[in-house]
Amino acid sequence: MLIFSCRGALSLALVLALPMEIPHRSVLVISTYAVVFFTLLIQGITLRWFLKRIPSLQASLPSEGGKPSSEEQVAEASV
Repeated sequence: MLIFSCRGALSLALVLALPMEIPHRSVLVISTYAVVFFTLLIQGITLRWFLKRIPSLQASLPSEGGKPSSEEQVAEASV
């Protein structure tokens, strides 16, 4: 996920560094914010769905009704 965050930050930094004289700069800034927000939102919503469909990760996912292990609690707190 770190790579995706860096890409969003880099995109925003580049678009905000554009000179004010660029025609339609505001459209570029708004579009960049929208794309970065949309990709972060979609990734956040669909991450658990994708992880449930990877067979090698089935054993490491917490059960629906069970209490999470200490490793799962640490992983959840770090996110």
